Amino acid sequence: MKYFRNFIFIFIFFMAVGCAIKTPILNSQSYVVTIKMKGIAFNDMGFLNYGKNFTDVQLFSLGTLIFELKINNYISINSHSFTNKEFNKRFLSSNYPAHILEHILNKKPIFLKENYERKKDGFEQIIKKKNISIKYFVSNNEIYFKDNKNHILIKLKKLENK
Repeated sequence: MKYFRNFIFIFIFFMAVGCAIKTPILNSQSYVVTIKMKGIAFNDMGFLNYGKNFTDVQLFSLGTLIFELKINNYISINSHSFTNKEFNKRFLSSNYPAHILEHILNKKPIFLKENYERKKDGFEQIIKKKNISIKYFVSNNEIYFKDNKNHILIKLKKLENK
């Protein structure tokens, strides 16, 4: 019984500490971030951060972190974790592929490059199906994803350094 109690204590300790470990950010860029989806609506200055195995969006208001969306093996919103499918069902659309948010934030094509059109400094996709009506484009300075049927907008416009 003593060993079992020690095992449980050590297990809980490592779970708590493991969740608190910060992984280094390899690239960070400031954006004006607009996110409108089921249960979430923000329009503020923020950062899009990339690490070895994660992508992170942090929004600030008056210098205080008010929203953090982190994608690694799970999608976490302010430390509440969801599988990709759970996240899509709850906040986006169950008609989306599992890793769509990760692809959007990493400036990758979605829906297996359906209606993919190369542009001068990026690409564009317009996808219309029974349950979705998506306009998605990526350039050097902007990520824009809008689904009119599901009332979703994800827009990140890079802040210029002066």
